[in-house]
This record gives sequence, structure tokens and C-alpha cells, in this order.
Amino acid sequence: MDVFTKIPLKKEALNIFGGGFTFRKKSGFAFPISEYMRSEKFVYYAENKLFNILDKTPLSKKEILNIWKNFLVNNNDEDQELLWTIFMFLIWLDVFQK
Repeated sequence: MDVFTKIPLKKEALNIFGGGFTFRKKSGFAFPISEYMRSEKFVYYAENKLFNILDKTPLSKKEILNIWKNFLVNNNDEDQELLWTIFMFLIWLDVFQK
């Protein structure tokens, strides 16, 4: 169980931050993926690097470009997770399949 492995950390946090912080309900960490994927830097990277890597895969470049444009132009976050997964796969290919 998670709680037993964190006892020393919890004790130290209790001394420093108090019980309200140390024993608060878990809230996770939300990464602003939509905002990041719409940033000028990421858009440039995706369109000038990642989409070129697509040519080396059986994935449909046309279909993925359509989803990408819908995401950017129409602010459609529905396919955000799909795009993020595809982009991470393409980055993996670029790094490890040289």
C-alpha cells in the first residue's frame, strides 16, 4: 500500500508544512496539454518535424493533418489525447529508430 512507503516523507512534511497540507486529498498533476500543443513553438515543431516523420509510418498523414487542423482552427479538444499519443509515438520513432 502506498501509504506505508511514504511514512518518512509524510512525517517530514508534517513537521514542515503541517497536517492540512500533508494529509490533503490527492489532486494529481494536470499538464496543460492543449495550451502547450497550441503554442507557437510546438506548432512549428509538429508541422516542420513530426509530420515529416509520418511519411515513414503506415499512419494516414492526410487524416492526422485533418485532425490537427480541426484541433488548431476550431479549438476542438476532443482529439487532443489522440494527437498527443501520435506525437509521442513520432518522437519515439525519431529518437530510437535512426
